[in-house]
Amino acid sequence: DQKSIFFLTGAKLNELKNSPLLEVCNKKDIQVLLMDHEIDEMVFGAMQKYKDHDFKSINHANSLEEIQGKDKDDDKTSNLDPFIKKIKKVLGDKVKDVVESRRLSDSPACVVADSNDPTAQMQEMMKQMGQANFSSTKPIFEINSKHKIIKKLTKMNKNKTFDDSVMLLFDQALLVSNIKIENPGEFIGRINKILEKSL
Repeated sequence: DQKSIFFLTGAKLNELKNSPLLEVCNKKDIQVLLMDHEIDEMVFGAMQKYKDHDFKSINHANSLEEIQGKDKDDDKTSNLDPFIKKIKKVLGDKVKDVVESRRLSDSPACVVADSNDPTAQMQEMMKQMGQANFSSTKPIFEINSKHKIIKKLTKMNKNKTFDDSVMLLFDQALLVSNIKIENPGEFIGRINKILEKSL
C-alpha cells in the first residue's frame, strides 16, 4: 500500500540495516529495499518506476516527504537558524548545506546527497571506473534538533570545543554512511580531547 518503493544503497548489508537514514521508516513501519551491490546504484538510477510506484532513494534529501507527514512540533516556533549558521561556519566547504532533519529519531546527525546529486556510493564507483575528472559533490548535513547532543550544542558558545564537537558529529555521520573521512588522525585527536574532558 506504499505509494513509492523506497531503497537504500550501500556497501555492506549489516551497515545498511543499522543506518540512521532508516529511522523514520522503522518508526512508521515503512518497508525499504536494502541494496548492497555496486551495480544496484546504476540499475536503480535508470529505473524510475515499477507499475504505478516510483523508486525513491532514501540516500537523497527530500525523498521521504510523503511519509514524514506533519510533525506535532511543526507549529512551535524554534529558531535554529543562528545555530545552523554556526555549524556552517565550522564545516565550511565540506558540506553543501546544513538543515534540520525530520528523518532522525535516535541519531544526532546524518549526511545525505542533494536530490539531483549522485550518492557517495555512486561517486566512489565512478572513481573506480577510472573517471578521474569526476568531481565530488558535497553532502547535506542533517541535524536532529531533538537529540540531547544537539540540544547541548545549541546552548554552547562557538569555541574550540564547539568546533571539535561539530566536526566529530560530521565525521561520525560520514563513517556511518561508509564514506571515508579526510583525516582519521584529526578525528581520533578530537575523540581523545572529548574523552579527557568527560572522564
